[in-house]
Amino acid sequence: MVSGFIVLFALGCDESHSRTPEDGGVDGGEVDGSSDASVDARAEHFATCDRLCAHNAECDNDCNFDEDPNCDEEELYDQLYQACDGDCREGLSLRPEPCVAATSDFAGCAVGDACGDVCSHEERSYLEQCVFHPGFLVCENVCAELEIGCIPYETIGLRGASCKVNCEAPAQDIDCLNALYELDECSPDLAYGCEPISDACLLKVANVVEKCDSLETATLDTDEVSACQSFATQQCACNFWFEIDDCELRSERRCLFALGRGSVCADAIDAFQTCMESVETCSRETLRDECEAEWNAYSAACG
Repeated sequence: MVSGFIVLFALGCDESHSRTPEDGGVDGGEVDGSSDASVDARAEHFATCDRLCAHNAECDNDCNFDEDPNCDEEELYDQLYQACDGDCREGLSLRPEPCVAATSDFAGCAVGDACGDVCSHEERSYLEQCVFHPGFLVCENVCAELEIGCIPYETIGLRGASCKVNCEAPAQDIDCLNALYELDECSPDLAYGCEPISDACLLKVANVVEKCDSLETATLDTDEVSACQSFATQQCACNFWFEIDDCELRSERRCLFALGRGSVCADAIDAFQTCMESVETCSRETLRDECEAEWNAYSAACG
């Protein structure tokens, strides 16, 4: 599953918007020294950036005249193109070989197709290799799926506030990164109603643990499990998570993930559960009225 904020583009190429180092473009650095071959490779990458960013800008060039009556489509196109092209060229100096390969794959998939969601894998790889850093997007997704209980944390050993950082560290290795991509693309879309992870996707989790140094399965703490089972039962009885499928299982997993935030979260869970148990007719509405302070403390401490 790919992050929703990644917008895919396709269509057209306007050569008038091409930029080179000689006419003001960003010099992305050398692929390999200063040989003629590296100069040619850099020029080829910049040409790919031009094609990719021209069609991206064309696809996303959608003035909303209700919000901005003075919106200028040509100016917006230029802004979109320049931002994309600058990032694409800069990526060459950040991670030369992976960025070149990812840019070529993304352009090869997207250019010439209709605007849409057909190249999400290639776009994410491009963004992670050329714009952000490996793991930046995929680890956000994986940690979100862990946090809401779709994936049990013990299968991969990631939880709490450090989840994303600890996921990104081994993702600098391409084998680990690809394993994370496979897991994310196997997992269900994020939603409160997502189903717990399937056996097939659990095999992808095991592959991540195998491919990613520093990631390993965790041994569950029996005291944590007991506390989270009790908390989950109470939350579901009060319809705290609305009517989600497998409420107690997913609530327990959420609790175990949250306990990675430490004793402050554990104390907040205890206080919130005590308050929930004191409410005679428990529901989200009555909890908001009678346990507001404990609810807010729990949300702040446990995420």
